[in-house]
Amino acid sequence: MRLGTRAVAMAACAATALAVSAPARATEGNAVSHRTGSPLSVPADRLAASLTCSPGVTHARRAPVLLLASTALNTGENYAWNWQRTLTREGIPWCASDPAGSEWANHNMEDIQVRAEYVVYAIRTMNRLSGHRVSVMGHSQGGMVARWALRFWPDTRQRVDDVIGLAPTNHGTALGTALCADYCAPAGWQQRVGSRFYAALNSGQETFPGISYTVIRSDADPLVPPETADLTGPGRIANVRLQDRCPGDTSDHLTVGTIDPVAEAVALDALRHPGPARWQRVDPAVCERTLMTGIDPRTFPDDVARMGGVFNHYFDTAPKVTAEPPLAWYASSAAGSGS
Repeated sequence: MRLGTRAVAMAACAATALAVSAPARATEGNAVSHRTGSPLSVPADRLAASLTCSPGVTHARRAPVLLLASTALNTGENYAWNWQRTLTREGIPWCASDPAGSEWANHNMEDIQVRAEYVVYAIRTMNRLSGHRVSVMGHSQGGMVARWALRFWPDTRQRVDDVIGLAPTNHGTALGTALCADYCAPAGWQQRVGSRFYAALNSGQETFPGISYTVIRSDADPLVPPETADLTGPGRIANVRLQDRCPGDTSDHLTVGTIDPVAEAVALDALRHPGPARWQRVDPAVCERTLMTGIDPRTFPDDVARMGGVFNHYFDTAPKVTAEPPLAWYASSAAGSGS
């Protein structure tokens, strides 16, 4: 799962060849509700510190986007140089959610169940501030974690319009499982194929009616092959291969979520239209481009190298454990029964 210098260099070569913190307080009740789910365990001050938003989210003219970063990155490192610029250029307000607390939590290396509580808070807060249902978009772990919130906090389902996953780890990753054989950060254990985390996440149903799901994945992704990213269920679902629109696209796991112009075009199609994305609506001329519209080609080599360095640092140095974190009490019965 480590981003080697070769991967970063390849991305850099491709470029040459080619806030306001949202004010809010947690208002969770003391009792478990079948409508809202369990009370959030993260302290209210940490929840309030976790959400940073662009101008225009309050009383927004359109649905805002919640950006969720991948394992070993935070949203600034993942998105400040690409997707945040794209959304701002498109006139789409956005918020970024980053767990407070340790630097490991801030980089999505700790228990994903706790990380999901920040997502619950972000969805509720953005829905209240904007007056719109929220579109959630994330890369890798960030493309999957909102589904935990939707699964176990039912009130979030009426607050979410779209879930857009950029190479999301919806069913785990075989390569990540091999790399995380004995000693791994908690989030690595949870994203292993066959983990208890996935048994709970995908129990009963993977998607929910009334929500549009767009999965964007690549045949050239060794970490999350298309068949492990795809979703099924009663929601409105589009499992889109980049190669459906552009057969020659060679984007891997890193580039699907950060630089690929085809992935950008498919995600924007989902944000611009009711329902999930349709790759047939994407202009095939995008296949000739090399970078997302939000990326500055002049700074791109430094931007992607910086991101790769951060990823490697946190993946290598995060405290390791010898077993998957225990399931939260509210998820234990779901993992065991499949209900």
